[in-house]
Amino acid sequence: MNPTTKPKISLSILALLISLVSIIWLLEINRQIAIAFENSDGKTRALFGIIEILSFGYKYYLVIPGLFAVILGVLGLKRKESRRLSIASICSGLLIILSVFIRLWTVMVSTLSYFGA
Repeated sequence: MNPTTKPKISLSILALLISLVSIIWLLEINRQIAIAFENSDGKTRALFGIIEILSFGYKYYLVIPGLFAVILGVLGLKRKESRRLSIASICSGLLIILSVFIRLWTVMVSTLSYFGA
């Protein structure tokens, strides 16, 4: 490697980093939603779907980094980067997109209730 050239970061690795940050951020948002649900009373729980969308609607913006990760993974495949890393970055991007629309906080609430926390 020529000392004057800068090493290029792989697009697949960049996509995986974006996915990792997005997953951590999404888990934190879902944790906040679960805590808000646990602290609400019966009437509020009945309408919590509306409260979730109005108060935590910004979680849907995490679809954008997920799409970006998928695009970078596809570009990594076209650039003949590591096939394994490119497929992993595409899958992680799709996982984020899917996870945004799944109510992960309901699993957190039922787990908290089960363990008595």
